[in-house]
Amino acid sequence: MSPKFTLALLIVLTSNAFAGVLIEPYLGYMMTKTTGKIENYGTKMDVVNDGDINRGSAFGARLGYGRRPPAPAPHYMGTGQMKNHDVKTKVSNLGVTAMVGIPFIRAWVGYIVSSQYDVSFVDSTNQTVKGKEKGSGYKAGFGFSPLPLLSFNVEWIATHYDKETYTSFQNVSRNNAGPVFSISLPLVF
Repeated sequence: MSPKFTLALLIVLTSNAFAGVLIEPYLGYMMTKTTGKIENYGTKMDVVNDGDINRGSAFGARLGYGRRPPAPAPHYMGTGQMKNHDVKTKVSNLGVTAMVGIPFIRAWVGYIVSSQYDVSFVDSTNQTVKGKEKGSGYKAGFGFSPLPLLSFNVEWIATHYDKETYTSFQNVSRNNAGPVFSISLPLVF
């Protein structure tokens, strides 16, 4: 094949691959490390599960529209459930992602506008403590698509939580960061 024909073919394939509305459900596994501080009526301490790796399922969808590269700029919604020792957590993210790609490979970066971290654990007095923490964050990732409707993805998510709703804790400063491994079904209409 001539170089001009190969270039023309790549342009046509790339333009068609990102034309229209993108709906991309995904299912995966996340492993985030938690660090941070919290106050309990003036006493500063590490957040529950500080330094631990939280592991659990991740699922969600990317939604967007694009006409040609470097679009689309999909919205990102995700949730995950993790358990570490006796601490149960649920993470919900909503953000905006910019994506670029060529056939078989794509990459993205995003800003997580809203992230909610629900925590439930039993404290030293055998009382169940439940709370919500809110924050924002960033993510970056790449995907490999060996087949048109299948993508294997790896992304790094980093979130920071600084607003809380607890009965006995105040001044939360929690950071979660780690990889998410997922399989997705990129549907373009």
